Amino acid sequence: MSTATPPPIYPPERHVMRDLRSQTHRVAVDRTETSTPVVAEVLDPSGSVHLGVIATVVDMACAGIALSAASPDWIATADLSYHAIGRVTEGPLLAHAHLVRAGVGIIVIGVETYDGHGDDDASRARPAGAGLLTFSRIPASASAITIDRLAGVGTRSSAALPGSGFTAPILEHIGLRSVDPAHGVIEIDKDEYVRNSFGTINGGIVATVCAEAAAEVASATAGTTMVATDLQVHYLAQTKAGPARTGTRVLRCSPDGAVVKVRLSDAGNDDLLLAMATVTLTPA
Repeated sequence: MSTATPPPIYPPERHVMRDLRSQTHRVAVDRTETSTPVVAEVLDPSGSVHLGVIATVVDMACAGIALSAASPDWIATADLSYHAIGRVTEGPLLAHAHLVRAGVGIIVIGVETYDGHGDDDASRARPAGAGLLTFSRIPASASAITIDRLAGVGTRSSAALPGSGFTAPILEHIGLRSVDPAHGVIEIDKDEYVRNSFGTINGGIVATVCAEAAAEVASATAGTTMVATDLQVHYLAQTKAGPARTGTRVLRCSPDGAVVKVRLSDAGNDDLLLAMATVTLTPA
């Protein structure tokens, strides 16, 4: 007698979403409040939370609402934009997401971030930034997992397990490799630690790679350490083989800041274009 194969666990036991140790309060079916502890391993050279970490948390917070809005379909991140107001240095990093529009083809989610300064109450927190994400509706069969649209409303949840957390800087944990810093060329493999529910690289990690590539080339060009603050990412295709590799073009660079265009390609799949990003940077 044959038995059904159990669905794969998502996220896997060792995964960046677990190590972030975020906790999400699902306030309503169309609104969530996420709190993520700030630890040394997620900071950039300025001492504030790395823009890639913010993007990963924002993508995760917004995806939950988009999934509910798309049900019974599934979603894929199409565009992510984020603009900083201030730096997040103390934490927790708070991300409050809300549904803007659920259309036939796309779903739009807005998000505001805060530095909680030791508190989860946004009314006492300092605003850190704002973002807007769009998600494409895709067939439910694309994902190995399913969701109940109303499950968990009014509750708090976390993907963290006992022992979850970073033991090294997050860029090391995700396996980011600097190939040519002077030209902003970095690589990342498609592996279990950074995958999403349908087996490709997580959208927040794609944003992290783009932000770090921009920081490397801007720092080399300016001759001083630059950190990413704002970005806009357009997701174009899924990583089939990997590694995902960046190419960059500096649009503007001065002692006050820089703007860099980043292209992310699937190096193991005829350099298929995966994403394009515009990143704004300031001195650390």
